[in-house]
Amino acid sequence: MYFKKNILFIGIVIMILMFTGCANKKAQEEKPQDSQNISEDTDKEVATELTKEQAVEIEKEFFKRVLDLKMNEETYEILDFHNKEDLISYVSEVADKKLADDFVNGLYEEKNGKLYIIPKGGPAAIVEDSPFELNRLDEYTYELIQEEEDMLRGPYKLTVEYKYLDNAWKMSSRKEEQRIVEENNIDENTEAADQEIKEIAQKVIYAISTKDGQTISEYVHPEKGVRFTPYTHVSLEEDVVFSKEEMKTFFENQNLYLWGYYDGSGEEIKLTPKDYYEKFIYSEDFINAPEIGYNEVLSFGNMLENQFEVYDDPMVVEYYFPGFNPEYEGMDWKSLRLVFEKYEGSYRLVGIIHNQWTI
Repeated sequence: MYFKKNILFIGIVIMILMFTGCANKKAQEEKPQDSQNISEDTDKEVATELTKEQAVEIEKEFFKRVLDLKMNEETYEILDFHNKEDLISYVSEVADKKLADDFVNGLYEEKNGKLYIIPKGGPAAIVEDSPFELNRLDEYTYELIQEEEDMLRGPYKLTVEYKYLDNAWKMSSRKEEQRIVEENNIDENTEAADQEIKEIAQKVIYAISTKDGQTISEYVHPEKGVRFTPYTHVSLEEDVVFSKEEMKTFFENQNLYLWGYYDGSGEEIKLTPKDYYEKFIYSEDFINAPEIGYNEVLSFGNMLENQFEVYDDPMVVEYYFPGFNPEYEGMDWKSLRLVFEKYEGSYRLVGIIHNQWTI
């Protein structure tokens, strides 16, 4: 009897110890898990905050991946990628896959195992220096809204949506809408050009077409000279400027100049003035262009238009070819812009801007 009681007592003690050990083990397993959950919740809360600076950087990276690719300028072949699938995957690292798919399929085509860009105008982008709103719609969604106006689109509203996908903020959609402005104060300088500018522009474009440096120099601004811009966007730091005197011997000048950088490849544009003329001034017979605009932008592409901001109350005369190859449906346009400013009561040439479709 005594033996049985001892056995029973020992058994009860063992059971208590086993139960206590299991309970402690369970508590030890659950405690780190609770701590981990708290850590994850904290990280998640930090990740769902998007700043204006981050939103702009995502946009820059998106356009860099969609448009800033190495390209053969003659054939439009993309050298970085050979198919849409790989490019979509690359863009999807910063954007929703559907958005990446829509952009890549709209801008590129595959031919014989190679990838080509389709020449066409690009979408509006966020203007960093202009105000915009960034509103939080829910825990995982932000919406950026910017109202802008430019010479190409007029008044417009840009809406960009960002979502928290794959543990990172990505662009999920973008929409561009025209805005109605009740009052549009048009500068007097944008009205129809008077007879004076038409006559001067005709003389300058004729002199350019015949490579008459002497005559061109007669119309060059005596203080500012004439600035040469290879691709639409005027750069005060990089564009080459020739003085009135230097313009006289422009076509005889055998020196190499750095005029800027080729769009697509990013390589230096190092050419003599004569070679630059063939590629970035009179690349087409602009004197016979079918359309001429006076302070009216006829052509547009992906680069920022800034001639009206850079030059002082300018008169811009544009000679525009809307297209050459029917296959491109008018997207292989080219234009030449002559920029004039008033000097002592007369128009003087201050800029020559070459414009064509760019990526």
